[in-house]
Amino acid sequence: MSNLKRAKVVVLIKSLQRADLTVKELITRTRMSKSAVYNWLEAFRLAGMAHRPEWRPHRGRPEAVYAWGPGLDRLMPAPLGNTERHRRYRRQKSRPEVMLTDILLKQRTTHV
Repeated sequence: MSNLKRAKVVVLIKSLQRADLTVKELITRTRMSKSAVYNWLEAFRLAGMAHRPEWRPHRGRPEAVYAWGPGLDRLMPAPLGNTERHRRYRRQKSRPEVMLTDILLKQRTTHV
């Protein structure tokens, strides 16, 4: 392994030791490719040195959060069904502050 690759792996490990991060956050911090970050994280998980403690919502799809140290992996949450998605949408639209924000955003985009 070259010194540059070794340095990036060290940055990856130190970043995970400081905070729980997603793959995208690790890519930004280490300047490694997506596949390299995934490969290292899977190697660390299989060795028991890292785990997935939670999943964060990201553009409608959950994104895994990785943490350093031994622990149990949380399973990816089940996708929402159409009924629950519609309920959330209707609940959001029934709040006046959300409707006002939508109206203001529409006015801003039409007058530009």
